[in-house]
Amino acid sequence: MEAFDVDLPTLQATNRLGECIGRFALPGDALLLIGELGTGKTTLTQAVARSLGILDKVVSPTFTLVNEYREHASDSPKQFPLFHFDLYRLESAQTDELGLWEYWEGNRGLVVIEWAERLLDHPDDFLEVELFHAGEERRARLISHGERSFAWLKEIVSCWS
Repeated sequence: MEAFDVDLPTLQATNRLGECIGRFALPGDALLLIGELGTGKTTLTQAVARSLGILDKVVSPTFTLVNEYREHASDSPKQFPLFHFDLYRLESAQTDELGLWEYWEGNRGLVVIEWAERLLDHPDDFLEVELFHAGEERRARLISHGERSFAWLKEIVSCWS
């Protein structure tokens, strides 16, 4: 497990981080987002989606639980879906009933889960992003959990530097 801390003083910084994350994402990757309301989970997901060439407007699936984005720009090198979950309205015990493992075990696309701290079961390998307020600014801590996410994290760090 490796970690990388990032200052996110502006919306542009959050967007840049999301673009770095998306640029190196592969089908089957899981991105678990943790943070209080207003820390930038959906904003980060929107930037990841733009980096993947997703054409649809990305919104938080608070009431639908999952939004699937499959339409890409024709010139996008990333032609796999984004599965965007929001667990805000669920209790931890309810997350087990969603069958999320079907998404992260199938290597079908990128899985992004907001409010991932409510998960009882996690993928074997995932990148965790904890977003939090540090005074007036926001910060992110990226933590790899597995071989693939460690390689992904190294690429993100290189992109950010």
